[in-house]
Amino acid sequence: LAILVGVIVAWGQLRHSQQAKAKERQITLAEAMMVIIRRVADAFKDMRNPFDTVPEEKAGDREFIFQKRYERISEHNDIFGLLREYQVKIDAVVPGASLQAPVTSLFNARTEVASAIDSLATHHPCPHDAPTPVMPQGNPAMLRLALAALMLAAPAAADEVWSSEMGDIIYEFDQNNAAVFSFTNLDAYGALLVIPSLAGNLENRGVHDAYWLGSGSGDCPAFLALPGDEQTATTNWGRAIVSFDSPAFPTSFTLQLGWCFDDPRESMRAKAVTR
Repeated sequence: LAILVGVIVAWGQLRHSQQAKAKERQITLAEAMMVIIRRVADAFKDMRNPFDTVPEEKAGDREFIFQKRYERISEHNDIFGLLREYQVKIDAVVPGASLQAPVTSLFNARTEVASAIDSLATHHPCPHDAPTPVMPQGNPAMLRLALAALMLAAPAAADEVWSSEMGDIIYEFDQNNAAVFSFTNLDAYGALLVIPSLAGNLENRGVHDAYWLGSGSGDCPAFLALPGDEQTATTNWGRAIVSFDSPAFPTSFTLQLGWCFDDPRESMRAKAVTR
């Protein structure tokens, strides 16, 4: 009887130990998966970030910017490999986990990003062939904005044009004491550059904080619009810094661009075009 009791006690302790180890492994896998998911979220932000530096020698290469975005997707292959590996491990040791469907949806989303880039590379016109940015027809607010630019542009503003590696930058109009420029963003889509307090300033230009408004929807955590025009609000925007070479018109400038609230890190040169 004593031996039987000892065997039962020993079996209970062994089972408890095995359950504790299984529980510990489940917790370890879950913690690792949480870290991987956060890294995957960061990877998607990086893949969808439209900003890339275009070297001067590649300014006329239509495919360069899209090739760089393809490469950015490939840079995250390792984290997606870990995502699938830990999905399999968790499904194997955590009863009822069933992570295959949501993980597969993330892989599908990555494929959709790659397909979108391929579509842009195939169908989007070269910015140098059409230097004046055209707002996509799918965004009514941007269409109204483009129409307002044509109707409100002042003669002095219309005389200011700059050339850049992404095409012409044009002083379109003033609104609520802000100067509004149109340009082709580094994602090859039309955008507006809003420079507060620059309206009508032709003699005292320097370094100015600004922001850009892009075409279509974005991932920024807040809406931003043209000054005094809430109908143009969008989540596709970023901070910008405009640094003029000299105070008086005509003058070239350097444009630095950021994504949402991020510090402006990407830059392009805008050379004044005299007419």
